[in-house]
Amino acid sequence: PHRAMIRIGPEHADLLVSAILDQGGNYLGPMLTWDIVTEKIVAEARKAELAADTNAVNRILGAMSRAKTVDQAVTTVLETVREAFGWAYGSYWALDPADGSLRFAVDSGSVSEEFRTITATARFREGEGLSGRAWKARELVFVADLAEVKDCCRAPVARRAGVRSGVCVPILVADQVVGTMDFFALETLTPSPERLEALRSVARLVSSAIERLRSEEQLRQQAESVQGQVDAILAVVAAAAKGDLTREVTVRGDDAIGQIGVGLQRLFTDLRGNMEVIGSTAQALSGASVELSSISQQMSSNAESTSAQAGVVSAASEEVSRNIQTMVTSVEEMGASIQEIAKNASEAASVAATAVQIADKTNATVAKLGESSAEIGKVIKVITAIARQTNLLALNATIEAARAGDAGRGFAVVANEVKELAKETARATEEIGRKIEAIQSDTTGAVGAIRQIGAIINQINDFQGTIASAVEEQTVTTNEMSRNLVEVAKGSAEIAENIATLAKAAESTSRGAADTLKSSEDSARMASELQQLIGRFTYLG
Repeated sequence: PHRAMIRIGPEHADLLVSAILDQGGNYLGPMLTWDIVTEKIVAEARKAELAADTNAVNRILGAMSRAKTVDQAVTTVLETVREAFGWAYGSYWALDPADGSLRFAVDSGSVSEEFRTITATARFREGEGLSGRAWKARELVFVADLAEVKDCCRAPVARRAGVRSGVCVPILVADQVVGTMDFFALETLTPSPERLEALRSVARLVSSAIERLRSEEQLRQQAESVQGQVDAILAVVAAAAKGDLTREVTVRGDDAIGQIGVGLQRLFTDLRGNMEVIGSTAQALSGASVELSSISQQMSSNAESTSAQAGVVSAASEEVSRNIQTMVTSVEEMGASIQEIAKNASEAASVAATAVQIADKTNATVAKLGESSAEIGKVIKVITAIARQTNLLALNATIEAARAGDAGRGFAVVANEVKELAKETARATEEIGRKIEAIQSDTTGAVGAIRQIGAIINQINDFQGTIASAVEEQTVTTNEMSRNLVEVAKGSAEIAENIATLAKAAESTSRGAADTLKSSEDSARMASELQQLIGRFTYLG
């Protein structure tokens, strides 16, 4: 038997030709049987078309999920649809916002070189050509015969190349047309509603894919921009980590990264300023620490010296206090002595006054003695004259007695005795004269001496008066001195206490100086460490 599918008008018949044989097996003739299978064929065609549509949509769905770029997604869709639906050519047109027209982007398949050339240079505004109509309608547009499209520059060339039917779908992103996708077949098509709906689904998938890819591209660009900004920030941060604070953070903007860039730039600017201040401060701190160390050592030395001197001064102040106490006692004794002197001086003045009176009387008596001595001298002169005369008379008597002989011998003896007495008298008188002269001389000297004694006693009297006045003044001064010495003794005691306090303060100062020295050494060490840390950074351009 032979089976064949034949088409009779709109109907499809399933023809079966079988041989008729007799009982002997001899051929008698053909037997024809047929069934009208139009509905079956249509159902199978629809089933196959639906399977193709489903397969195409599924393949496109998978391809869209894997697509990395818009061109890759569009190319995949064009090839998948052409292969699934058996169409000759497909192309994608992207909307150029600059001039408000659709421009050729990518194609799949081939019709003719002339058609490819005209396609590459064509432009469609909204409502022009097949693509412009889909753009304007924002809906799928199918044309069974391109000859119907009078405003399409590609239509004549397509007809010459054998193209018959065409379909175009708009691609929308965020409810805005961003492009169109068209397909052409070399035969006249009568697509089913399911096929057209499948094409709409494909358009929606492409739209979603383009929206996703654009979003991803935007995100990628944003990510690259952010990454670039982050890399720029990290480069500055890495340089700062290595000690270079001179780099600038150029990242700006209102987004988070831009705000971070602005914040970091402000931070590094402040940090550079702070580093400069810290560096200067560290240097100053180092110098101050050295100076503080020197001062602390000097202060410690001075404190020790002060402590030692305070001990010496304390001992000296105690000695001074004792000496002042002794002086107070001595001044009190001196005051008593001065009072005694004043008393004695007063008595001496009284005695001196009496002595002056007695000296005056003695001077008068001695003066009278001088006068009496002068009178005695006169008498002595008379006696001397008498003695001389007696001696002369005795000599004459002796001579006369000698003349008288024995009668005058006794007289001669007497005369001789008288002469001897006269001589003795003369010698005695001369001796008395000399004594009287000596007395007179002594009296004269005594008178002068007594005058001098009187004058001296008068001077002594004056001196006693002066002494009395001086003693009185000295008594006042001594009393004042005694009071002052008492105050000085109190002050000396206070000085001793203050010096003891000073010694304690000096000891405390010494300990403080030692602590200060240690602190200055710690400060110097920290300043050195700080300078080393600061030295790791470059903050001056």
